[in-house]
Amino acid sequence: MASSSFESHWRGLEGIFGGYVLARFADAARCIPGFVPISLTIQFVSAVDAGDGELTTEIMHQGVQTAGLRMQLHQEGRLRAHALAVLVPVGRTVAWGRRRDLSLVPPPEECVPHLSPVPRMSYADNLEILSCGAPTLEGGAAAWIRLREGVGELDLGGAQSTACVFLDSLPPGLYAEPPLPSFVPTIDFSAHFSPSLSNFAGEWHYAINETVWSDDRYCVEESTLCLPDGLIVAQVRQSRAIRWPQSDPSQKRV
Repeated sequence: MASSSFESHWRGLEGIFGGYVLARFADAARCIPGFVPISLTIQFVSAVDAGDGELTTEIMHQGVQTAGLRMQLHQEGRLRAHALAVLVPVGRTVAWGRRRDLSLVPPPEECVPHLSPVPRMSYADNLEILSCGAPTLEGGAAAWIRLREGVGELDLGGAQSTACVFLDSLPPGLYAEPPLPSFVPTIDFSAHFSPSLSNFAGEWHYAINETVWSDDRYCVEESTLCLPDGLIVAQVRQSRAIRWPQSDPSQKRV
């Protein structure tokens, strides 16, 4: 069991920003020399508060080609999140990788700072996000994104953890069109990392977030992270709960 600190400058709407919690699990998963996570799945039991927590990592399997971990985060004696990680040896190279066509995407210097439809939260001060167009529920949201200078060295321990932050930084699709929910908290994440993923503090990456489906209480979203040449280096799929303004429960998307 190891102590893990969640700084208040990574706070989201309720508790610590989910992408940063996922990032801390990704850091904890780098516990076997010569191995790195290729996938990571986390389920939230409750919000993670700013402050210290106890993050346990148990090796369930360790072989030549793969290793498996089980992790749990407790705060104040209460389980807040738990995760499973699959690790593979370092030093692999990509034989083939899918690319997004970014030929029509404006470069960062031609984009504008992203304006969030929800109140600005503390974690946003750690990032630079430049919108590549107005988000829509059908088309999703796309932006150039990078860490502000110094953030990587202070808060994140590897490329996988930085990717987790980027993949959860664009707004949920339901905020693109009225009626707007009051909050869309994450239930679970499943992240996958390419061997092409490397340390990139301060470098621009291209992120896309798309809603797959939604009912009036839950939705599923997919996010993709690309290098500037379009090569996909990380993806995440997440389930979210949907909270509607209690003052007007009739304003639900059906």
